[in-house]
Amino acid sequence: MGKEIVHSPEQDQESIWIEKARLGNQEAFGKLVKVHMKAAYYSALNLVRNHDDALELSQEAFLRAFKNMSTFRQGSRFYPWLYKILRNLCLTHLRRKVRHPDSISLSDEEGDWDFPADTPDASEQMEQTEMEERIWAALGEMSPAEREILILRDLQETSYAEISDVLGIPMGTVMSRLFNARSRLREIMKPYLQGDE
Repeated sequence: MGKEIVHSPEQDQESIWIEKARLGNQEAFGKLVKVHMKAAYYSALNLVRNHDDALELSQEAFLRAFKNMSTFRQGSRFYPWLYKILRNLCLTHLRRKVRHPDSISLSDEEGDWDFPADTPDASEQMEQTEMEERIWAALGEMSPAEREILILRDLQETSYAEISDVLGIPMGTVMSRLFNARSRLREIMKPYLQGDE
């Protein structure tokens, strides 16, 4: 007997919006945009490392997604499908520009990331902000592939299966790439962490 799949109310609501959007309903698609626009922007920012380009590319990805909703596979989740479109746009954009900025932006827009924190006090808040900046600087030193898999798994909490799907790599490769990326991040962060001891 097959295992029963239990959907959360959020997933059920999203399925309704997807179905309406597949029939051309712009309002339903707008709700999908609202739910996923922040994740799409940060995914684009991770790849292109430029605020304006990330905004433009994430908007373009939603436009293309709406035009292609009829090809969306029923029962799938929306964001991994959107991410494939967004990633292709970003990689095309990078190939066209043929340039890689030296470091990731640390402007105020990145302040919305949900880094784990318990900050009841102002000094702890400051330490948390400093750590976030160190993490962003460390990510800026990593390769695009390392950054991408860390952001997908550790910041956006994308499942291993979804990462495998969106990156088009086997599950074993996802695990080894993630292990290597986390090891690299720890290595870059080591001087900061030792300084805190």
